Amino acid sequence: MIITNETPLTFLTVGQLISVINRSEKKDQTPVKPQIPEIYGVEKLQQISGYSRATIYAKTSKNEIPYFKRDGKLIFRHADIIEWLTANRKETKEEAAKNLDQKLIARNGGQK
Repeated sequence: MIITNETPLTFLTVGQLISVINRSEKKDQTPVKPQIPEIYGVEKLQQISGYSRATIYAKTSKNEIPYFKRDGKLIFRHADIIEWLTANRKETKEEAAKNLDQKLIARNGGQK
């Protein structure tokens, strides 16, 4: 028996039903990567950044967020937003120690 989308459940054996369920579970296991458009508006920026609508408008009015304005609407470019969100990264303790070591070595002319 060929099972199609039109096959009534009452016509399936228990084994066929289990087979159908297993096949659908395997299909559902593939992770779906959310598609983020290159250009988007305030609503999408809220989802991405976690900022409220009011905070976004306040930050754009102070030119704190990179944005464009077209026909009275705020528009954001994804690459600019990611760069803005990840700016001013704080270094870890290990990175700070390594940088300090490199500065001390440079100051001493390469001698430890």
